[in-house]
Amino acid sequence: MNARNYKVTGSTVLTFSTLVFFACFGIPANAANIWSESFESPDISEPPISDADGYSSSEPTGWDMSNGGISDNRPGDINTPFGDQVGWTNGGGMETTTNALSEVLQEGTYTLTFNVSVRSAPADYTVNLKAVTASSTNVLGTVSDSGLTNTDMSSYSNSLSFTTDGSHAALLGQTISVQFTCTDFQPQFDNFQLDFEPAPPSGTVFYIR
Repeated sequence: MNARNYKVTGSTVLTFSTLVFFACFGIPANAANIWSESFESPDISEPPISDADGYSSSEPTGWDMSNGGISDNRPGDINTPFGDQVGWTNGGGMETTTNALSEVLQEGTYTLTFNVSVRSAPADYTVNLKAVTASSTNVLGTVSDSGLTNTDMSSYSNSLSFTTDGSHAALLGQTISVQFTCTDFQPQFDNFQLDFEPAPPSGTVFYIR
């Protein structure tokens, strides 16, 4: 605490009624990867799990699936550098369960990135980031494409971002899920990455006299 001298009618008075100001400002944390998926489980590299072209209707570990499966790169036509397998759907979709993604929604910013290509062109797809419970589903962010013709998994990626605010208070603590769907032809997905940057602490100010 600072002391200041004040001149009062020829005498010096020492006072300690100096205003003290403390401010605590949050320092943004670096974003950290909290989940990734490259569809390497189960391993479908050996027939009869997959056909001669490397395609199977096997459900990826930890995902719920409708009309989709896993493909492996044995024939060399998937063109993915992110492991040996990809997830695909044809007029259906997949969504993570807590066996694949068990993170819960917290205050901060989420960024989901992924790579996508097609087996049959043109294809469309939608990817959703969601907060779910046993009885409710809330879409936090979505990204989509139509008329996709890219066949090289390494050359095309997409992303979505979501930041919590006051309107999402009721969703905090709900399980995060990732879902992809399509209505036309067959997109293939790989290299899902989910990053999270926590919200900085709220500023706190104290005034002491």
